[in-house]
Amino acid sequence: MNMLQWFFHFSDAIMQGIQLILDFLYDNTVGVLKGLCLYYLKISAVFIYIKMHVALELAVDLFDAYIAPIDLKGEVNEAWLLLPTEIRSFLCFLRLPDAISLILSAYILRVMRAMIPFLR
Repeated sequence: MNMLQWFFHFSDAIMQGIQLILDFLYDNTVGVLKGLCLYYLKISAVFIYIKMHVALELAVDLFDAYIAPIDLKGEVNEAWLLLPTEIRSFLCFLRLPDAISLILSAYILRVMRAMIPFLR
């Protein structure tokens, strides 16, 4: 083996050693980064669940405290029964009660969504 072959073998061994070190660092770095990302995702999911749970409890409490006592359905039924039967039948023909119910439901949903910050 002459000097040139020895030099090529030596440089090849050095390059393989450097490549092994780089592969080791890369594999461990990727593993650590993957572990950190998974940990961050798990913690984020837990915090989002806690936020949603607290917000849902808050929304239910707000509904029970402010919207449920209004008894909107009872007042609308009373006003509906005060109308003469001819007008009531004509309005039923035009499906106005269904439209009013839909509009009121949408408005109440809009108010409730405004109270829950992550639903915007």
